[in-house]
Amino acid sequence: MTTKRDYEEVASRELKMYPVTFSFEHHRRHPYIEVKSVDGASLFSITYPSTCSDQRGIWNFRAELRRHLRSNGIKANSWCKPDKIGDLGEIMAETAAKSFTEAFANRIAVDEKPSVDEAPAVSAVPEATNDDGPKRVCFLNSEIAVITRLVIQHASYDASRSFAWHDGWSDQRVAAILAAAPGRDVITERHVQKCRSDLFGDTAEEKIRQRSPARRAGSIEDQLADIRRRLDALEDLATRAG
Repeated sequence: MTTKRDYEEVASRELKMYPVTFSFEHHRRHPYIEVKSVDGASLFSITYPSTCSDQRGIWNFRAELRRHLRSNGIKANSWCKPDKIGDLGEIMAETAAKSFTEAFANRIAVDEKPSVDEAPAVSAVPEATNDDGPKRVCFLNSEIAVITRLVIQHASYDASRSFAWHDGWSDQRVAAILAAAPGRDVITERHVQKCRSDLFGDTAEEKIRQRSPARRAGSIEDQLADIRRRLDALEDLATRAG
């Protein structure tokens, strides 16, 4: 639950970043905040509850403050703006990196070239379960952050907008880094390749394989074979019923 004081603290933190003056007033049933320009001209006022409310109320209050500031053309003070804002991938990585354990974060930073003795071998084919199907791996948030960091540092896009690792880096190497963590030796190159493809796109070779006529033909042949199997099963069922 949020109180009247919580609303005032949120408003104070928000408005101190803008070239405005403000004061908290009370009129009739509800308190309100009066916002003025630096030369004293009234800009807008917003009421807020004097009794307890849920968290959504304070979020809506802050959003309304920001809408009024934008509609009046008021921009934040220059000292409130960061010198540099990274791209989305870097922001995601830095945010998720806060959840790293210290030991794992240090290992990723130092052990960029894991040796064969330190990291388990990475298979190109996921390990099989009892039903001979590929073993599914769910990446942790910290592992997604590691992949993102390594992509930012060691990958780029070519002229055809295809993903490309820099020399010395690959899905296999990233898998070796992740698999070196305790209990994560199930992670393979195939798992990293699928994750990287979903988040950051395909390499030029992967795009060529997807457009390959042989690949499309094989897919169609598989579909036709499946249809034939279904028809045979229906005919067999009809014969038995007759």
